[in-house]
Amino acid sequence: GSLRRVDDHLAVQVSVEGMATGEPIWSAQLERPAAQLLDIQQQVIEAVCGALVNQLSSEQRAQLRQRPTENEQAWALYQRALRWTDEWTLAAAETAIGQLEEATRLDPKFALAYAALSDAYWGPTQMAQLPVDEALPKARGAVDKALAIDPNLSEAWASAGIIAAQFDWEPEKALRLGRRAVELDPNSVLAWTNLSQYYMVFDPGNPEAKKVNDTLVKLNPIAPWLVAYPAALAVNAYHTLRQPALLDEALTALEPAKKLGPNLWVLHGQECRALMWKGRHAEAVAACQRAVEYSDGSLENHPYLAVAYATAGQRDQALGILRELEQEAQKRYLPPFWFAIVHAALGNREECIEAVERGIRVRDWYMVWELDDPVFDLVRDDPRYQAAFRELRIPAPATE
Repeated sequence: GSLRRVDDHLAVQVSVEGMATGEPIWSAQLERPAAQLLDIQQQVIEAVCGALVNQLSSEQRAQLRQRPTENEQAWALYQRALRWTDEWTLAAAETAIGQLEEATRLDPKFALAYAALSDAYWGPTQMAQLPVDEALPKARGAVDKALAIDPNLSEAWASAGIIAAQFDWEPEKALRLGRRAVELDPNSVLAWTNLSQYYMVFDPGNPEAKKVNDTLVKLNPIAPWLVAYPAALAVNAYHTLRQPALLDEALTALEPAKKLGPNLWVLHGQECRALMWKGRHAEAVAACQRAVEYSDGSLENHPYLAVAYATAGQRDQALGILRELEQEAQKRYLPPFWFAIVHAALGNREECIEAVERGIRVRDWYMVWELDDPVFDLVRDDPRYQAAFRELRIPAPATE
């Protein structure tokens, strides 16, 4: 469909087509004053449901008319904030946090906005603007508020599951919360995202992981970072299983995502790692340089560029990035994992282990995602590295 504004009115053209054939099933044009944003959304929902279902019961109609907020401005802010993941940059995340904080100020009972606020804190955490000990209480607090308002809100349970997996390192709890989120709303993208991330980290070889990703892509086939989830799963599965075919699978799965979001740095970062492990070092460096270019000045791709340089034999370039990160770390928090992986690539065993142990102490969320990277084979026989795996409760890499 399409949305356009004509003077003080919103006009919505909406159509329903068959997925397999593209054959038109139903279409309509709806119009409302711009000030009645929620009303026109409700009108679209009821019209589409009425077209697809022969007869809606009074209970079903009542369910459709439930609104997460009655405040039009709060709803508009929430909708705009959700788009930050299209860019996945620090500026976009910080803008979303501001919008969601304003939305919850306008409507303190807006549970969905609190759940989205928890997720938005991932931006400054991933991009090292907020250390974990500052970001985590904020994310937890937002989830707690969402669940206090609506104990059956799927998005809030999904957010709680992400925290359990990636900060608390409690895989059983994360899986339980993720399944609860899907049960509450089988159409929630966030719920399926949480389940997908659980499998990527804790059980990437499970056939159920691909089923979850297939569902996720069906629910949102136009978001490039979600379309890339099969690639992310293959990359993380390679960490654990070390099956070379997974790298080809990742590179193939990235192609449609890159067409949807050619400048989304996450995709180029995944491409860099797959190419690097395939031994295509020059291409890996180029992919990681693109990731740095597209990440809007954030530093999260610099450690991986250093690793790409080191594995390509360009040690001086890798050392230069390490020095820059060390200087920046004197001014503000940077994730210890960044230093661990660069030192591993440079062959610095003790410096690598020291950074790993520091990452465990501060609950660096990168640890649970990336500590099984093949670069760490340098220290895989070290008891201190093995102890970190037991703490994180992630599967150890297979022996090639």
